[in-house]
Amino acid sequence: MTLTGTQIRMARAALAWGVRDLAAKAGTTANTISRIEGGGDALAGTLAKIEDALSAAGVEFIQNGVKYSNLNDKTLIAASVQIAADTVGLSVEKLDELTKEHGIAASFAEIVGFEGGSKGYRPTLKGSNTANIIADAYDAAREFQGDPRRAFRGLS
Repeated sequence: MTLTGTQIRMARAALAWGVRDLAAKAGTTANTISRIEGGGDALAGTLAKIEDALSAAGVEFIQNGVKYSNLNDKTLIAASVQIAADTVGLSVEKLDELTKEHGIAASFAEIVGFEGGSKGYRPTLKGSNTANIIADAYDAAREFQGDPRRAFRGLS
């Protein structure tokens, strides 16, 4: 399996590492990490060093994603929120603001942090562009967590 830029970004977010943190641990440059995360090419040896650094920190790479063995719930939720915000092209703060403007009493982190199961929380989001943005972000966060639940997208 070839490591992707998205997987590297997801793993960094899960570990709360910046580009420079990963670069130092992998023995490469921050520019190289940013280029790869942006879809640029990389030498196999560079990708191996990056994968080794992230694996040593508890990240396991799986098809189209990552799994975590050493993350606590708070770190996983924070990483999920960051991935969600990145997916919809907003800051975490703006995503929270839209969530509240849409009438959801909880912060975005709270809605993706609620426990699952068949009776777990899933927001019903319908009727506006804002609702679609929040639903897309929620779905991205749940996917990142390895959770199959998705937002209810009712009819307008």
